Amino acid sequence: MARRCFGEVSAPAREVLPLVALLLCAGCGGALRISEGIEDVNRKSLPNYTPEEIVRHVESVLPESLNTFVATASLSAQSPAFSGNLTARIAHRKQDSLYLSLLAAPLGIEVARFLATPDSFFYYDRLTKSLSFGSLNAAVAALPFLVVGDSVFRVFLGLVVPDTDTALQLDPDLGHYVLQTKDLRKRWIVDTASWRVVLYEELTKDGRVTEAVSYSDFDIIAGVRFPRSIIVRRPGDKTNVSIHYREIAFNPGTLSMQLHVPNDVVRILVGDGQ
Repeated sequence: MARRCFGEVSAPAREVLPLVALLLCAGCGGALRISEGIEDVNRKSLPNYTPEEIVRHVESVLPESLNTFVATASLSAQSPAFSGNLTARIAHRKQDSLYLSLLAAPLGIEVARFLATPDSFFYYDRLTKSLSFGSLNAAVAALPFLVVGDSVFRVFLGLVVPDTDTALQLDPDLGHYVLQTKDLRKRWIVDTASWRVVLYEELTKDGRVTEAVSYSDFDIIAGVRFPRSIIVRRPGDKTNVSIHYREIAFNPGTLSMQLHVPNDVVRILVGDGQ
């Protein structure tokens, strides 16, 4: 019978889980130049749209019937907690569950499985034969900003839309459409060729970037335009994570999200389980 422990997650899990948490929280909630990696455009050639019109353009090109996807992606991370390369097999259902199978590169040995639902998470560490689990609310201390749902679905597929519930203003200094909140704490760069957000940033009051999510290498599969490459940066944490989709399929018939945890694993309840 499996032993049940209450407390912190295992040491290997503490290294990999921040990477998982970063991927999940990207776009929800040292300085980096906003123009980094963005091709300059002559602003005079751009129509004089209002921020509201730009948001409507972005929303108009979003796929209406996209609810699930499965993918195989290469992950590369550099951070104080974890640096290295992984392969991720991803299954995601919009506003529901996210499943990740993490494999060590280049041998392809599965090291962990992760499942997040709207109210719980489960992390099966195959190396230590342990299962960390708990409610999302109780896991905040171990997994900051852990969330699933529509926002994460959009982040993973580059379907980000600038906020519409806050006042937006155009930045006149760059060639692309740059939308930012009045308090200058959030900023989006919109590519007019695809009407997709290619860079999203969160900033401090003094203008330092705390998080940046950039999208590139756009491709079209089954009529869906999506970025094959995503880079998440947190300069303050000295953390960079890049995702490159090798294979992806939209709205597959069946999603497999089974953890297949053996009976003899050590079970670790994170938090109080409430």
